[in-house]
Amino acid sequence: NSFLRKIISCVDAEEIIKNIPNVEVIESNDKMIESEYRKLLLSGTHYDLIKIIKTTYERNDLRVQAGKKIGDRDKEYFEKAEKYLYNELSLALGMSFLECRDYIIKKVGELVR
Repeated sequence: NSFLRKIISCVDAEEIIKNIPNVEVIESNDKMIESEYRKLLLSGTHYDLIKIIKTTYERNDLRVQAGKKIGDRDKEYFEKAEKYLYNELSLALGMSFLECRDYIIKKVGELVR
C-alpha cells in the first residue's frame, strides 16, 4: 500500500530525529509481533516506523549475540520501515537515502551519550 502525504519541514524532521531515543520498543510476544508490526506500518506515522526499526534492530541484535540467525520477519519489517522513514526524512533534509540514514545514526548516537 502506498500513500502520499505532505513533505514535512526540515525543522519537523530534526524534531523527529531528536525524539528517536524516547520512542519505546514494542512489547509483544513472538506470536503477536508480526500483527503489531503490520498495524504500525499501516498507521504510517514517523514514530510508529521508528518503533518498528528500534524493535527489530533490538530483537535481531539479541539473536546475533545468542549465536542465532537474524529473523526473516524482523528483517523484512525493518527494511520496510527504514525505507519509508528515511525516504521521507531525506526529502525534508535534502539528503540522499544513505546520507539521511548515516546522519540519523550519528545524531542519535550523539543524543544517547
